[in-house]
Amino acid sequence: MSGAPVSRVGRDGSGGFRLQAGAGPALQADDVVFAASGPPTLALLGGVTGTGALRAALQQIEFFDARLMLHTDPAYAPAEQKYWSFLDCQLQGDKCEASMWLAKVLTPPPGANPPNLWKSWVTHRMALPAQIVHEASYRHLLPTPATIRAQSLLQAAQGRDGVWIAGGYTQPFDAQETALLSAMDVAAAIGAAPSARLRALRRASVNPAASASTAETAAVDSMASSASVQ
Repeated sequence: MSGAPVSRVGRDGSGGFRLQAGAGPALQADDVVFAASGPPTLALLGGVTGTGALRAALQQIEFFDARLMLHTDPAYAPAEQKYWSFLDCQLQGDKCEASMWLAKVLTPPPGANPPNLWKSWVTHRMALPAQIVHEASYRHLLPTPATIRAQSLLQAAQGRDGVWIAGGYTQPFDAQETALLSAMDVAAAIGAAPSARLRALRRASVNPAASASTAETAAVDSMASSASVQ
């Protein structure tokens, strides 16, 4: 709403919340939905009383550092194009990272060819792509048994005293689809009126094949806009 990063969240003493975003006046809210990654959400929750259960759960969800690149050269694809596929994985030492050929899932404008565009994890690569369009670094969910248990604890504390958390890392499988589903679940639990868009998304959620291309396009858009959103 303000376009400024939130620096502080606290209770206002009357059952609601006060949010400080940038240098402007504090914003008032009845409920707060944290739609940021786990570490910054945990930091902001430190100023909100009554969130001990949520903070304890977040502290147990594990993350790892990830570096991704969008590029136009087939840096990690097989030498022969007939062996190219949507997903190629490469093992280097004890690390395995994926490269996704997005021409398989992006729909080009009428009359145009699919773009030769790849999205690759490059945290542990020995060589980087030559034609880099954009890169992003962020903290990615590590789905360990401890993480799965912590996610169950987090779900049990959702909505307590008006505090909610949305994001792919709140679900056992971290993906564009689960990030969206987590937000839809929060909206429904708060009591948001079922809009036409929400109803359409609910229908799409039961037809993964039809929505796979949309999800991957969202992944590209989110990388190209800002790494801090991840």
